[in-house]
Amino acid sequence: MLLSQQQPRAALDHLDTALTLRRGSRERWGEAETLIARAETLTALGQPTAARANYREAANILAELDDPRVTDVQARIATLSTQPQHNPM
Repeated sequence: MLLSQQQPRAALDHLDTALTLRRGSRERWGEAETLIARAETLTALGQPTAARANYREAANILAELDDPRVTDVQARIATLSTQPQHNPM
């Protein structure tokens, strides 16, 4: 929601809190979802290296869970790798 409202820094703060909670509860699927949302937010902030790291961590979790969405996340990593870096909002 905050990302769609052009508030990526606020979104990242909320996602960091969510990630801590997900990791604390050991809910791996939710952790992967949060990491994907963080990667999208970091991309919007012009931080492709950090975004890739979050996508990779999410992909590893999805692979462990045999979730077929791992392919989509891997495609996002590949797409992100070909995009030029831009200035943050």
